[in-house]
Amino acid sequence: MSRLLPMSKWSACLFVVLLTAIHFLDQQVDSSWQPISDFAIGPWGWIMKIAFASLGLSFLSLGMNAIASQKGILIKIGGTLLILAALGSFVGSVFDTDPAGTKPEAMTTSGQIHAAAAGLLGFMVLSTIFFTIHVVRTVTTNARWYLVAATSLLWVAEFVLIGVMATMLSKTDGQMGPDTPFGWHGRVVIFLCALWCVVCAMTLLAGHQRDVAIHQIGNNNVR
Repeated sequence: MSRLLPMSKWSACLFVVLLTAIHFLDQQVDSSWQPISDFAIGPWGWIMKIAFASLGLSFLSLGMNAIASQKGILIKIGGTLLILAALGSFVGSVFDTDPAGTKPEAMTTSGQIHAAAAGLLGFMVLSTIFFTIHVVRTVTTNARWYLVAATSLLWVAEFVLIGVMATMLSKTDGQMGPDTPFGWHGRVVIFLCALWCVVCAMTLLAGHQRDVAIHQIGNNNVR
């Protein structure tokens, strides 16, 4: 199951590459306020769909590794939360969003499903707490502190996004538009989600490799 960790890392990297590329390819989306989901309904939408699926694969493989290969209830809870977040990414890659600014009564079924799926990303952010506690307790390499840093950055960015959204949307009766420029805040959060997957996968892999090395040394000493 350790093969799932490289899969998570490289899938997250692919997501970052595709997300970066589509910002240059599709100039119709105003990144200052429109979410990245709007790229999926543009001329380069297939790239965004693959990006969402790649992020979902990263969540899924990391979550499966946590449940199947890691010991401890905390990381298994975190893995379960990640799998739920993966489901949201996969569903979001299939069902297109409605254009940003669409009023609730005008939303399509596809748009409603996409919005609900996007809400599952919150499970990913929550899962980072369980993973980080587990890693700090069980991984003895210095790599664990990189995960602590990645988790801290993600949570700070998430709280900033929530605060900015609450402030701006309160002035527009909850309606998104050019007067609610928190698009880049959301992009920072999703980028940090992908970065966290990379760091977490590498940290768990480093811990696994260290355990294997210690086991081999022990066997050699017995001989």
